[in-house]
Amino acid sequence: MPKPLTTQQLYDYICALDWRGHIEMPETDLWWLAEQITLRLSAKPDQHLCEACQEYKEIVIAMGKAGFICEECLSSGSEQAEETRNLLGG
Repeated sequence: MPKPLTTQQLYDYICALDWRGHIEMPETDLWWLAEQITLRLSAKPDQHLCEACQEYKEIVIAMGKAGFICEECLSSGSEQAEETRNLLGG
């Protein structure tokens, strides 16, 4: 079985493509694309498992090094951050 591509290798391949006549993407978007493809190619067979709550969900987002997180956990985390920000007077 071949060794999976690294994000750097995938980024290099994406940059080497002939983009003439197609969309132009900033370097940050190319890195994001390479990271997302690397995550999906190296993902567990079941990508609907949230790594935060360990439940199977319809919407699960690849969050880089944090892993795959469901919409509910992301929303809950955002609400907790907002409550903390309000408590700190921000």
